[in-house]
Amino acid sequence: MRFNNAPFATGHVADYGARMHVHVMGAGTFRITGSVLAQVLASTDPAERCQFFWRSGGRSTDLRQDRIDGLKGFDMGVVRTPPQHYSALKELLNAGPSSGLQVLYTLYRTRGSLNNVNTYGFSLVDQIDPNVGSSNYYRNAIPAVTHNWQGEAALLAALKAGTEPTPQPSISSVEPPRRSPRSRFRPLRLRLIGDHAHYHCGSAAVTDQLTGMLGKKGVLVSDDNYDVLVVNGEGTMHHDRKGHIAKMKAIARAQKLGRITMLVNSVWQQNDDRFDDVLRRLDFIAVREVLSQRDLMERHEIRASVFPDMSYNLTLGAPERVVDCQGGLAVTDFYAREFGQFVRLTGGPLNRDATFLSMQELDWSSLVHSLKTARLLVTGRHHAVYAACRAEIPFVAVPGNTHKIEGLIASAGVDIPLCKDPRKLRKAIQRALDDPQPYRDLFAWLREQPPCKIPGHLMVRTADGRNG
Repeated sequence: MRFNNAPFATGHVADYGARMHVHVMGAGTFRITGSVLAQVLASTDPAERCQFFWRSGGRSTDLRQDRIDGLKGFDMGVVRTPPQHYSALKELLNAGPSSGLQVLYTLYRTRGSLNNVNTYGFSLVDQIDPNVGSSNYYRNAIPAVTHNWQGEAALLAALKAGTEPTPQPSISSVEPPRRSPRSRFRPLRLRLIGDHAHYHCGSAAVTDQLTGMLGKKGVLVSDDNYDVLVVNGEGTMHHDRKGHIAKMKAIARAQKLGRITMLVNSVWQQNDDRFDDVLRRLDFIAVREVLSQRDLMERHEIRASVFPDMSYNLTLGAPERVVDCQGGLAVTDFYAREFGQFVRLTGGPLNRDATFLSMQELDWSSLVHSLKTARLLVTGRHHAVYAACRAEIPFVAVPGNTHKIEGLIASAGVDIPLCKDPRKLRKAIQRALDDPQPYRDLFAWLREQPPCKIPGHLMVRTADGRNG
């Protein structure tokens, strides 16, 4: 049995052999490409067929049917570790078990013992050796920080001895002594501030994308027992608004506690300098467009990375419902400066001729799929512009309360003017329909942009107890 996509280079054959009868992998490494499959077939005894063992747990419980069918075409069986074994180990460890321990636990429960089972390379605690590269035999790799490696080593020792495994000390609720070795044995604890999922489906998409990304790094918590504070700035950080001040104060408190702090997915516009020291102490800062990046540099001398809004990279699921725009115009609400809030048109030809799409009533996938039935979108919403970009239809945007829509267009360097006078909407719509090339350029540019990712070296530094 081998794990993940380890190579079968001849230089290592003397160390760990050249045969494989069972290939174990999780969701992150399960990919049947020509090269990987060729390795698997070449390493298997011609008289036998390799079995693929799928580990249970978390988001990894479902195997894509097309991949199953592809394996069956090579007479390869696919099995999964029993979910109850995953649950039992998670309860014992107070953390998600590694693929290796899941398989060994399943063997123990199935065979009654681990007699005559050689666990080559399973010290487990080599994942937390001071040498960061020790977590992987054949390549330099960042060690996983989501597993209780010390607990796994203790459980494996019990299984080998034929004794029933016992629960290990809680590692998600016990604060280890600062800089002690035990601080390397618990999952990373991350706290997220700025969950605006209740606002509309665009913000909900951001939350889904961000929590999914953070969930792969460690454990999301809501109390003050955290290692890393991640603040979703989104549309809050402008003009010294109340929400901006609250988020900056939360970052300042975390920094006083010596925690890692990050501001991501943010607008930034015309804030004063009262939090400049807090900005300078941020471990990572990412905004969504170049106008916010320029504002941070010109007003605060802070250098920020730029990535598209996180909603853009969320994987679309099956829509709950699709509003058929029948190839006509679609419209959302608009920001009304005189009222200081978003409003919906209740009269006029645009209200009569266009299909209204409510971002509060539709989920993100439903909004994008609904827009695919439209010819063009008219909106005052930043996230609706992103939804139009996912659906790849032209849009006419009316300015909002920040420069975020203008910033996206400036980031891509395309000629798409905003309609600042509602009385000129008809002319703006016709212009967009007559000249779709700038929109095609914007869509192509977005497809090429890397998504925002939390820097891995910060996570390793915190998990090692050297900064938290």
